[in-house]
Amino acid sequence: MFSDWDIRLAKWIDAIRNKPFQWGPHDCITFANNAAIQMRGYGFADEFLDGYSTQHGAMIKYQRFLRKSNYADLIDGLDDRLTRLNTNHAPRGSISAQVAKNENNVLPFCFGISIGKHIAFVGDNGLVLEYPSENMLYWSLSDG
Repeated sequence: MFSDWDIRLAKWIDAIRNKPFQWGPHDCITFANNAAIQMRGYGFADEFLDGYSTQHGAMIKYQRFLRKSNYADLIDGLDDRLTRLNTNHAPRGSISAQVAKNENNVLPFCFGISIGKHIAFVGDNGLVLEYPSENMLYWSLSDG
């Protein structure tokens, strides 16, 4: 049986399936935060994700986030705001992170969302689906 969260997530994923990567409105951390908004009505980083539209702007925003929040990095921030899951197969709707695959990334990790047996990440031409791996990190969006 599917929950309201599952249904809202599935409809939203279907609607943005072919939306390409764009700094600000549709980069990896904004995508993961927007998935949280779709499921529970609010994100985990709403107050930090606006005001940039370039890679350089994203880097400045990230550096300001770290100074203002006193987090060591974004992983530290997620660990503070969400519950880290100790699993290799996160439940649908979990926030996911994997080490960035290229050196041009602003963040050391790419963020996505578990949509069942796959993790959805933002790609140049739309969502990219990957199988979970032992190198990925996961967080629950549950409040308790």
